[in-house]
Amino acid sequence: METKKQTRELSASEIAVMTANGCECAQWGDITVKEGFEAKAVRNVVFSGRVTIGSATVIHNAVIDNSSIGDNCYIRNINDTLSNYTVGNDVRIVNCGSITASPDALCGRGTKVSVINEGGGREVTLYDSLNSTVAYMMAVYRWQTDFQKSLSAIIDRHISQTERGARIDNNARVENSLILHDVNVGESATIVGATRLTDGTVMSSPEMPAFVGAGVMAEHFIFAEGSRVDTSSVLKHVYVGQCTQVGSGFSGEHMLAFANSQLFNGEAVAVLAGPFTVTHHKTTLLIAAAYSFYNAGSATNASNHHYRLGPLHQAVYDRGVKTGSGSYVLEPAHIGAFSMVVGHHKGHPDTSAFPFSYLVERGDESYLLPAQNLKSIGVYRDGQKWLSRDARRPDRRTDHIDASVWNPYTVGAMLAGADKLAALAAECKGDVVMTGGFRMQKAFAARAARSYRQAALMWIMRTLAETDFEVPGNYPSDDETWVDLGGLVAPRYAVQNLMTSIERGETDSIDSLNKNIERLSQTQTDKRTWAKLMLQRHYGGDLADSVKMSELSKQWLDAETDYKKSLAADAGKEYGGRVSVGYGLDGDGKSEADFAAVRGSVDNNESLNECFVQCDEKIRAAEKFITYFGKAN
Repeated sequence: METKKQTRELSASEIAVMTANGCECAQWGDITVKEGFEAKAVRNVVFSGRVTIGSATVIHNAVIDNSSIGDNCYIRNINDTLSNYTVGNDVRIVNCGSITASPDALCGRGTKVSVINEGGGREVTLYDSLNSTVAYMMAVYRWQTDFQKSLSAIIDRHISQTERGARIDNNARVENSLILHDVNVGESATIVGATRLTDGTVMSSPEMPAFVGAGVMAEHFIFAEGSRVDTSSVLKHVYVGQCTQVGSGFSGEHMLAFANSQLFNGEAVAVLAGPFTVTHHKTTLLIAAAYSFYNAGSATNASNHHYRLGPLHQAVYDRGVKTGSGSYVLEPAHIGAFSMVVGHHKGHPDTSAFPFSYLVERGDESYLLPAQNLKSIGVYRDGQKWLSRDARRPDRRTDHIDASVWNPYTVGAMLAGADKLAALAAECKGDVVMTGGFRMQKAFAARAARSYRQAALMWIMRTLAETDFEVPGNYPSDDETWVDLGGLVAPRYAVQNLMTSIERGETDSIDSLNKNIERLSQTQTDKRTWAKLMLQRHYGGDLADSVKMSELSKQWLDAETDYKKSLAADAGKEYGGRVSVGYGLDGDGKSEADFAAVRGSVDNNESLNECFVQCDEKIRAAEKFITYFGKAN
């Protein structure tokens, strides 16, 4: 960070110039400077302790204590003290209160953040390259005590080897801020108008600069590259991930929020927020839960206060869940992937076996509409928008994210859900199935099971089609389950192998841990062999059996064609019925014309047209399979 120019003591003439300019120092011999230093550029500064000043640096109206200041810096109006800091080159510090540090400051590293369970027991340790996968494994796999001890040892060792003390790195800017204490400010970071920052690190780079804005108060924190924390946010014991935005008075305590999340207005306590978690409303409370790819409606409220011995209850919202305005969930609860929650639910619902569902309130009861969300144009759009909204530089991404809607994790849940629906329907003697803290109309079960199996077949055949009729190998484990590690979808057997490697000391550093997690994210071969296994197990398919594959290919074509029609019908609801109410003001009978002028039509909707292009590609792939296996008959 600093230039390699040698330092020297001040000359008598330089001391005279600085004294004439209102500067004071009890021991001028403790002040050293680099070649190119200009004494006339230093005015009204009180020095104490050992101080180094770089070339072409300007300092006016400040108290500088025991600090090193680089080249070409501009420091003006520090009302209290700049103490125990290493300041890089080209740094601007203007109109600030106090910027102080302890010599052994860790700057937020080592902070314990209690997530998911407000009563504790799922603490995650902050360090500078924390990612969503490590946080998930540390918070969730608590029963694997040997793994936890070994992982904690790796992190603690990494923190112990980290340079202590506080820095303001090259090209950073700190202006109009009241208090910074034990805060690292990364390269090219901007801090403007912050009220109080204590014991934290603002990671930043020229490629992904971080920003901290007006009124922000934060303590015991790490803000990652590209993050933006602004407008009177109040944060305690938090990690803010890469390109995550926090603002509009958001309050967060004991919270981890990973890449590309957006947290505004509301409140979060004891939350593990995986990638693309979004909450925008003042009246929303997220508490004691895990989320990812989540979208909170206004006045969404979670409650973990139905306890006698402390707040031990928690909730899990699998990837892609949305909550409607005014929704309420009494914890404990577990909501299945890509489900929509509407209304109040006090029966501790567990819908994890039934992804892509609606959980709705009828009277005082929770009802599940399984598979209802499978053919939603909104869910399809979610999968596309996450890819386009990833603001991170491809070469600097800390979190490994699989943003797909359909993958072995969700497809496995669909296949298991179909089997469970069939079993529940067979056991039910009446018209209503009661299970998992909710009710379900028995008549929906068979239809939902078919929808699950149809969608799963589509993903399986799409995946096998990627090999261009090459037969994948066999799945390498008896454990067929896939898990979602905070946005990274991976085979459970591979996750267990990594954990065993950590326990044995084979993975013994943060660098090796990160490399192994990156390998864990590269699962394309496993996806194909798993798809082949699921085809055999659930559909009796074998790529060597052309007769059966021809039959399944026709089913696949029918499913793709039906899927396209269903998406089109769902999208049509955005343009039909009474959606034009409120349009065409002051023009009698012009509501539909005004709506068309503002929103366009189904035919010219860019997102929908792109959707149909992709659907047509899948239809052509199915037709190719039919032709290939038909010729083989």
